[in-house]
Amino acid sequence: MRNTTKKVVLEGLVCHRRAWYKRFQSYQESLSLGELFRIEQGREIPTQYSIHFCQQLGQISEHRDFLSDGKVDPREELARHLIDNLEGAKSIVVYSNFERKIIQSLAEYLPNRKEVFDKIIDKFVDLEDIIRKHFYHPGFRGSSSIKRVLPALVPSMSYEHLSIADGNSAMGAFVEICLCVGVLKAPINSSVDEYKAQNIVKGKTSHQRRNELRSALLEYCKRDTQAMVECHRKLSTMCKRRSKCSISKNLTK
Repeated sequence: MRNTTKKVVLEGLVCHRRAWYKRFQSYQESLSLGELFRIEQGREIPTQYSIHFCQQLGQISEHRDFLSDGKVDPREELARHLIDNLEGAKSIVVYSNFERKIIQSLAEYLPNRKEVFDKIIDKFVDLEDIIRKHFYHPGFRGSSSIKRVLPALVPSMSYEHLSIADGNSAMGAFVEICLCVGVLKAPINSSVDEYKAQNIVKGKTSHQRRNELRSALLEYCKRDTQAMVECHRKLSTMCKRRSKCSISKNLTK
């Protein structure tokens, strides 16, 4: 950590001791799903989220999540659950500006809830922004991606053994869920038979495959928010050890 920025990092890491760690997964709208859900092309559509609740820094007390069933436009149902799950939040720890963009897009889609969404954004603490501006570790290899940051700061955790371990795979899995429930005939530039041959395990019904995909997607999104909890805890501990700055007393105010 750069010595001249310890205080800035500490101030940025200050959260209410009851913190919510939130992460979205989304689908970059394609022609197939766009026509199905009547969504304009090019819009990012949130399909799931994970939230870890901490009563004290690093101490997880509860986990909640949501994943669309792939049958309808997920935004209204997701927004309703999200607002309920974030009720009472003091600090909402996110990773990257992506979360803000998704909330803003939900506010555009549901203008009657815009005030609620604005209040949610006001509680955001962007952990990636703090790391990118004020912290360096050779293990990051020039990237502030959570997938690089996590194993560098918390070697016991990674995405390595997850069946879905990146955003592109997650988007592909959601398309496959739409296929399994029968709302899509085929993804873009692919016949049903070709897609099934490449992606659907032989001998398994659509119901079985759908359940496998749902479990994998939920576990992947859950790992994101677990990673945020552990990285926040690790950074706070490092700051306390390396700085005598009085602001460290406020890390769990």
